[in-house]
Amino acid sequence: MQLARGYWRRPALTVERFFPDPACPEERLYRTGDRVIIREDGVVEYLGRMDDQVKVRGVRVELGEVDAALRLAPGVRQSAVVVRHGNLVAYVAPEGEAPTLRGHMSALLPEAMVPSRFVVLPVLPLTPHGKIDRAALPEPRTAGTGEPPATPREQRVARLWEEALGVPVAGRDDDFFELGGQSLVATRILARLEAESGIRLTHADLFDARTVAAFADRIAATPGDPPCPTGFRPPPLKPLGRRGGPLSFAQKAIWIISQLVPDRPVYNEPFTIRIPAPVDPHPLEAALRALVARHDILRTAFTVDDEGVPHQALRDVSPLVLRWSDLSALALPARDAEAARLAENDAVEPFDLARPPLLRARLVRFCPANSRLYITIHHLVFDAHTIYYELLPDLRAFWESRLPRPLPAVNQIDFAVWEQSWGTGTAVAEELAWWLRTLEGAVAPSLPGFPARPRLRSYRGTDLPAIIPARRVAELRLLANSQGATLHMVLLTAFAAALRRFGGPDDRVIMIVDSGRGSTALEHVAGCFANPLLVRLDLQGRPPANALLRRVRAACVDAYAHRSVPFLMLAETLAARRRPTFHQIAFVMEPEVGAGLGDWTVSQFDTQTRTSKSELSLLLEESRGEVVGRLNIDTDRFTVDHAAHLMAEYHSVLAAMAARPDG
Repeated sequence: MQLARGYWRRPALTVERFFPDPACPEERLYRTGDRVIIREDGVVEYLGRMDDQVKVRGVRVELGEVDAALRLAPGVRQSAVVVRHGNLVAYVAPEGEAPTLRGHMSALLPEAMVPSRFVVLPVLPLTPHGKIDRAALPEPRTAGTGEPPATPREQRVARLWEEALGVPVAGRDDDFFELGGQSLVATRILARLEAESGIRLTHADLFDARTVAAFADRIAATPGDPPCPTGFRPPPLKPLGRRGGPLSFAQKAIWIISQLVPDRPVYNEPFTIRIPAPVDPHPLEAALRALVARHDILRTAFTVDDEGVPHQALRDVSPLVLRWSDLSALALPARDAEAARLAENDAVEPFDLARPPLLRARLVRFCPANSRLYITIHHLVFDAHTIYYELLPDLRAFWESRLPRPLPAVNQIDFAVWEQSWGTGTAVAEELAWWLRTLEGAVAPSLPGFPARPRLRSYRGTDLPAIIPARRVAELRLLANSQGATLHMVLLTAFAAALRRFGGPDDRVIMIVDSGRGSTALEHVAGCFANPLLVRLDLQGRPPANALLRRVRAACVDAYAHRSVPFLMLAETLAARRRPTFHQIAFVMEPEVGAGLGDWTVSQFDTQTRTSKSELSLLLEESRGEVVGRLNIDTDRFTVDHAAHLMAEYHSVLAAMAARPDG
């Protein structure tokens, strides 16, 4: 389409806005300032203007999108969203009474796009042309809507929440869930509280006392250094300076499966990082090598001794070579197909566990300003927190020649030795007994009408994509907030209800995953710490959505309170008593990618390894307001048609929960 030759008598602006087409240098392109994406169906979707896009706490935010959500709130007559001191601030002029805005915005937008402050004014200032005069809006401190934390204890709670949530906490009535709180954040807050004061509270304490003031009161009512609410408190985790040691329980569980099927990449985990900028492979390779040199776990080798017992040991040097492919000369369909082929080949290639790093990377150039970095990493050396909050932010820092944060004092080997010091004795007997009582009488997960479970699993599998649109997520978040629950709990509730429709008992056990980072010493350690937990759900009586959600919430907070028991220890105890181990059905919701990645976008669902860890797993994560993921199935038991049927039931349940939570 012909637009223009340039700007009349403005050569500098012409050079800025008109530039050569990289695919056809004799032609020129025009920078319109509009942001769009081309969807898979070929439709061009308009996202907004570049000049309305800002970066807040390392995340790109479209101000127009935030303002549009604000205008949807009942009772808002005028609104404007601006950046003040690095934070989003929303200004509103209401029709009458000041509306409750934080919960409304939290339901519609991801955490990073929810304003930190809401300022209510009688009227917003206007320019002579009738537009809102953003320069004339007052500083937030002159017109806040909430009462600030009133006591030193409330101020300490606000600080703890700010540090864990990554958003300012300005009022004593600020709500944990409306601020974007979820179970992993709660674990972080509770660990920091215990480290600072010796007071150990549970997820239930935080979820029930969900405002700054209420949680401060809950702390005040708890004596310093009280008995642990579950009867067990692990000893402090300290650095040992060892270069070798045992595997942790989580690592050992992965090791066992890896040895059972060494030719199948069950624990190879592929990630795609989209980089919308020119990328020179040599600095990127240098950044990857710096990443390996920085983190002990990436220089760790896994071997067995003469008795067949696995061990891990640090290596001084673990060379990494960046694989590099330039596909810019190919046509678009062929380019995508070849990139997918290369990524899958890398993802299914086995690792030699004795030769670190257990990480490989390939850079694929699609065009001069668009590349993808495909990373495959073995689960022995990472978990979701590690990849999203440690490795990728550090890689970005090295790529930009910045220094990452200081390394923590402990590493994975310290953790494994620490875990064995109390995990193999009698200290956790009471915790283990709680799990055995909780699971008493539960039967192995079953779905009537499907092939019998084979004696030995092949671990073959496939995936079906899962997408929950932003509007549905917003509705479900409102339901979660109303019940003092997390979005994770709502989506788990729907999964359990869909499985009930699919067939099987009303008494069902589903595996979820805890971060395993209950100690502040582990908060920034790269490694494998995630610990599966079992939740036993009572689905009897066909309760309405909100009542079923309350049951699921109670089961989850009980499981979190007893999360110190490693799953492998529990599974071995159950197996020794000839009881089911309940690993067959899993629900995993990963944290949303945090700050520190700039304009990089990350997906763990682009590439398949054709494997399955559990027989049936729903894996989800939040992404720009949507929830995306995949249903992973064991193809020895289920077909793609079965998976499609289950996902249809899941979406039906979600729609019903959103429309009729009381029905």
